[in-house]
Amino acid sequence: MTDSKAMLNQLRNQVSESKRKLEEQENALRIVENMIKESSKEFSVEGTVIKEHKTPQNSAKEIPQARTIVDNVASVLPDLSTQSYTVSDVYKLMDEAGVAPDNKSRISTVLRKMVTREKIEIISKGTGKTPSVYKSIT
Repeated sequence: MTDSKAMLNQLRNQVSESKRKLEEQENALRIVENMIKESSKEFSVEGTVIKEHKTPQNSAKEIPQARTIVDNVASVLPDLSTQSYTVSDVYKLMDEAGVAPDNKSRISTVLRKMVTREKIEIISKGTGKTPSVYKSIT
């Protein structure tokens, strides 16, 4: 029985460490994204040149394809920052940008995690066919 408890504790510690590392990577990504937004100059990150992509007025927002669902959701939320929104609203913007996932439930999962991390807030929790409504924290 003690071996089981020790293995369980070891697994919990590994999961906690993985979560911590992921959080650090997400923070680093946000910093780089902010740097790109603030500067129109080219700069290098570990040998890779990154350029800011200017989006023409009245066109879908350009989002690089090699990003995670979390990155893609986070990148469209500024467009919704002044209003409340649902998973469908986020999906629509992601679809316009060409990065919508196959399944809206993935967006829902990301939004719930963002609520937990206090990045956004839930205005009303959905039930049945009534969707949850979210709002960005300013």
